[in-house]
Amino acid sequence: MRIFLMIISTLLVFSAFNLFAGKLNFISENAGQTVLVENLIHGLPEQFLINDDDPLNGTKKVYYPNGKIMKEYIVKNGKLDGSYKFYNESGILLTDQNFRNGMPDGYFKSYYENGQLQADLNLKEGLPQGVSKEYYENGTLKKESNLTGEPFELSGKSISYFENGKVDTEITTSRGKLVYSISYDLEGRVTREDSEGKSISYWYENNGKKHVVINGVPQD
Repeated sequence: MRIFLMIISTLLVFSAFNLFAGKLNFISENAGQTVLVENLIHGLPEQFLINDDDPLNGTKKVYYPNGKIMKEYIVKNGKLDGSYKFYNESGILLTDQNFRNGMPDGYFKSYYENGQLQADLNLKEGLPQGVSKEYYENGTLKKESNLTGEPFELSGKSISYFENGKVDTEITTSRGKLVYSISYDLEGRVTREDSEGKSISYWYENNGKKHVVINGVPQD
């Protein structure tokens, strides 16, 4: 179950990256006028700066009520196309990603509020492709993966780490199906192994004695 949830959470994380784009309700009578708008995703009052006569093309900027920039992005024929950046109310960059023809495509980077890199991903038409990395807030590597394929048919390997740098879990998938996974505890001992049709778990007594359970059946 843990392995299934990790695979699904990976897909949900990548599919969620497009939410920062959102949809805007805005009304303007004159180009160049700053008007209040409502961001349907975040539910926050904003200011939208229309800086040319063509709201469907060009560079756009959205501001918080305190005057700090919230978003800056590029649209082409009404679709996101190019760099898209999102900031918090203090003006700190939280996400920076690339869109192509309305879809996340290319780099995606997110940051903690202290400026530390949180995620460095590669997307193709909204899907993870190639090498991607995630980090803890202290800069330690949290997860690295190399994935290719279609939705729910991803192939490749992912490795997650404890905050102390030791390996937590390694997962290998092929076309969306689990090939093999192995998990460890903080002491580096194997706690679980999973493959198609077989699940092995291990637990340890205080004196170090290991116990094995295969497909729910204790082996002692």
